[in-house]
Amino acid sequence: MKIQRLLRSGRVTERRMGIVIALLSVTATLAGKMLLWPYFESRSPFLLFVIPVAISAWYGGLWPGLFATAFGAIGVELYFLSGPVTAGSRALRIILFIAEGFVISGLTEVLHSTRRRLADTAEANRRLLIDANRANKIKDEVLASVSHDLRTPMTAILVWIHLLQSGKLSTEKVADAVLVIKRNVQIQLRLLNDILDTSQYIATGEIQMNRAPIELLLVLKSAIELLHPICEQKGVELKLHIDECNCHILGNEDRLQQVFWNLLSNAVKFTSSGGWIAVRCQKSEQQIRVEITDNGIGISPEFLPHIFERFRQERRIESGAQSLGLGLAITKHIIDLHGGTISARSAGNGQGSTFTITLQTLQSVT
Repeated sequence: MKIQRLLRSGRVTERRMGIVIALLSVTATLAGKMLLWPYFESRSPFLLFVIPVAISAWYGGLWPGLFATAFGAIGVELYFLSGPVTAGSRALRIILFIAEGFVISGLTEVLHSTRRRLADTAEANRRLLIDANRANKIKDEVLASVSHDLRTPMTAILVWIHLLQSGKLSTEKVADAVLVIKRNVQIQLRLLNDILDTSQYIATGEIQMNRAPIELLLVLKSAIELLHPICEQKGVELKLHIDECNCHILGNEDRLQQVFWNLLSNAVKFTSSGGWIAVRCQKSEQQIRVEITDNGIGISPEFLPHIFERFRQERRIESGAQSLGLGLAITKHIIDLHGGTISARSAGNGQGSTFTITLQTLQSVT
């Protein structure tokens, strides 16, 4: 047990420990053989030395077993093959003992290799089972999330359609109804696109994207405009600190709107009524920096380093909100494809969070 603890501790390598075991076991056998020599004389001089060979091979593998074989053969040759033994008989006994040592060491090595392969196979099967269970869990969560996210705008659309059909709305209310229906249709279209992106991202880990010169400020304002009514409905204040400037970049308008939608909708989702969300956009000569800050539930220090990994859902669990655990992973992938960076910081649970995006201006990449 002490030797096994030494092996597990990593203080010595398995082979070196096997050599040490071979030396100790053969030495102990030599001492025992010398003590028993008056009783057994030259009968079966190699018999006891099979034991240290087997022990060395079991703990150290092939080479320690062979080392014990050679060491044992030398010991027997020097101390126990005296007397009326012919040279041919002496050589034959040594050859047979060495052959036994090779067989024992080889079989033990095969046994160890088989056990390692079986252990690796068992570990691989265990991981496959974990992955399969995780995939089933993800499937259930996808269905739950899709049902929840599609039902919300669909309910609003059906309510306003019913009011329109009743013919009891004023002209002003009809215009409001049309705007609400249009906005919820846009939300549904965004959700459907996200579902398609999720399917593609799960299957390949990649997202298709073409880039062209665009005005980033217009993309940001479009996403804010889409989320503004949702903020009002939940009672979350939306603060804007945006530099009115020419913010042209080389990018994909739909994908960047998806990025801002993901970050803003997460901020709304994880911020309680009465809270606030601040959006800041600043431009330098080479970069455009967008910050989205909220005073919501925050991010724990343990989870923060994994915030952009696929299928990570700590904030979903804490807040009770539905999530696939892919939104931020897709967001980071899109920003990476644009040659930008995205980072997250938070002082901890209940302390809010800030997501910062940095993109290169069109002038810096042309």
